[in-house]
Amino acid sequence: MKKFKKIARIVLLICFIILDLFFIGPLIIKHIWNIGTATGIGVCTIAVLCTVFWKQLKELIKKLWSRLPGKMLLSFVSLIIICILGLASVETVLMIGAANKKAPDNPTVLVLGCRAFGYNPSNMLWKRLESALAYLEEHPEAVAVLSGGQGTDESVSEAECMRAWLVKRGISEDRLYLEDKSTSTEENLEFSKELILAEGLNPDILIITNEFHQYRAGKYAQAQALNYGALSAPSPFGMGPIYYVRELYGILHNWWLE
Repeated sequence: MKKFKKIARIVLLICFIILDLFFIGPLIIKHIWNIGTATGIGVCTIAVLCTVFWKQLKELIKKLWSRLPGKMLLSFVSLIIICILGLASVETVLMIGAANKKAPDNPTVLVLGCRAFGYNPSNMLWKRLESALAYLEEHPEAVAVLSGGQGTDESVSEAECMRAWLVKRGISEDRLYLEDKSTSTEENLEFSKELILAEGLNPDILIITNEFHQYRAGKYAQAQALNYGALSAPSPFGMGPIYYVRELYGILHNWWLE
């Protein structure tokens, strides 16, 4: 039994270290630092330390549990952890459901922007564009709204970057409509609706964004009374955990504002 427990701790330790590297790696290689990075590194590092110093941790828990203040502290910490895990689980289920929402018939494609480096899309935007390209090639009658403004550190708008990328790969320019003023997901949907109505396009839309982002995008589509479906682009390798965790905070923020 002791040998089994030792092996189990080793396996857990390896898993936690690997998961920690999924957050540390993009920070070192891509210099990606956000609330998802900070939370991931913090939680995984604590998990690694708890696994390494498990015997000492058990002794500390026993000592705390032997006194009423310690019991209250441990109960409070346990309740907080259970609530956080429960909330994250609910959000995850909602994200999975949104990422697989069925598309309406003959929709207007709506590609949501992401960071662009001039005419070079970021890895995240590249994945969205690959999904958009595949759909537009498979549905030659479909048109697309490319939604994304120009940030202070961007030389062209994200919409223009997307247009150039798709045209270079054979998509006719007259199938592409640019919404180049938005600076947030909420504005993506709001301004795109205005463009769709102004151009007389089908108001039923197919949202193309990364899988973790579909839930919030869908909530903003609902706020604009748009009938929508989802075509989810995969996250670039190694980037999913960071943006998944960050999106958990984004959903909470969205709920709070509601």
